[in-house]
Amino acid sequence: MTALLDLIPRTKFVGENDIFDQLRHVRSEADEAMDAYIGNEDAVRIAEELVDTLISSSTGLRIMAEKYGVDIAAVFDYVVDKDRARGYFL
Repeated sequence: MTALLDLIPRTKFVGENDIFDQLRHVRSEADEAMDAYIGNEDAVRIAEELVDTLISSSTGLRIMAEKYGVDIAAVFDYVVDKDRARGYFL
């Protein structure tokens, strides 16, 4: 795993959900963040929903690693390199 995933506790849903269910959960958390923004909720509330999205995404990554054998560290490095080449990082 990557150092980022090491910072996020493993959820029980890694063992319970398939990737389809987890992707739906990631979407629902992102929708909650958007709803908080559209609803003019304060910045902390929006940030809470973004953290929920991050945790749900990390669960999805762990599912991909544990159930599908994906090397998440390699994928992470590839995506960072791709995004660096696109100039996304400062």
